[in-house]
Amino acid sequence: MYNCEVCSEWREGSEISWNDAGNDEVKFRGRIVEVIPGRKFKYTTFDVHAGDEDHPDNYIHVDYTLVPKNGRTDLQVTLSNFGGDDARSEHAAASLDFDVLPKLKTMATDHVSSVHF
Repeated sequence: MYNCEVCSEWREGSEISWNDAGNDEVKFRGRIVEVIPGRKFKYTTFDVHAGDEDHPDNYIHVDYTLVPKNGRTDLQVTLSNFGGDDARSEHAAASLDFDVLPKLKTMATDHVSSVHF
């Protein structure tokens, strides 16, 4: 989440929020659904300023899974729970493809010898 600080206890079932770095205003909130250290991290997220009802059906589900493959580790990212809203899912996918994953790749490259997306 852009220009945000993420806050959580980092345990399954705990709340997670993304607060504006300048004033601590909550911009997004959700809940950590699943944590398998070194393998999987799944959470929900809701944009508090999007104008949607704050209801579990409106929370996007984000799943990061590390998968061993041919001596490497692949990152699989799955976004779900868009309630049939194609525009919302396309916006989230584009943000992931053009903003999030390239930055993640750059960060990972600084710490490992090879990164493939």
